[in-house]
Amino acid sequence: PERLSRVFKELDGRVKVAIAGTGIQNWGQQLTAQYSQLYATDLGADAVDLGLLNSMAAAFSSIMSAPLGWAAEKYTVRKVMLLGFALIALSAAISASAGTWLMLIPAFLIGARLVRIMPLTDIVFITATKPEHRATVMALSRVVWGILNIFAPMTAALVVAEFGGINARGIRPLYYVQLILTVFAFL
Repeated sequence: PERLSRVFKELDGRVKVAIAGTGIQNWGQQLTAQYSQLYATDLGADAVDLGLLNSMAAAFSSIMSAPLGWAAEKYTVRKVMLLGFALIALSAAISASAGTWLMLIPAFLIGARLVRIMPLTDIVFITATKPEHRATVMALSRVVWGILNIFAPMTAALVVAEFGGINARGIRPLYYVQLILTVFAFL
């Protein structure tokens, strides 16, 4: 505990901001994670459509990995992280306003799979932390994020129940919450 406390106090401000921002964004993402398939189904998607959405998102993410890696080296990891937060916020906004499952296609394509925030956060940790503290900082970040994520499913369930149950009307508010949290993390 003493070592952990000392390491935390000595952390570079960029690391603290990265832990907080990634934790907030990830928590918002976890709110919608268990409901995205149900949401798409209630908006008219069938099993094949869901498979298509997920396959397209995975393919697009794979195609964009190299250009995004290049961009992180050319324009800085911070800028690519901010791009990631902006795209995740845009994805949440599209999802929140979707009237049919077809409107979810761009949301799935530009969502959290496109710019993966956690690996970028790890790069921040590596570049801004002393070598002897890197593993501790990464472990600490996972503990913080894990504790936050424990509460996401229950919070999501309460929101869905409050707004109408497991249907588009009940799930839609989760995307608004995710949008707000992601914009906050971006700022």
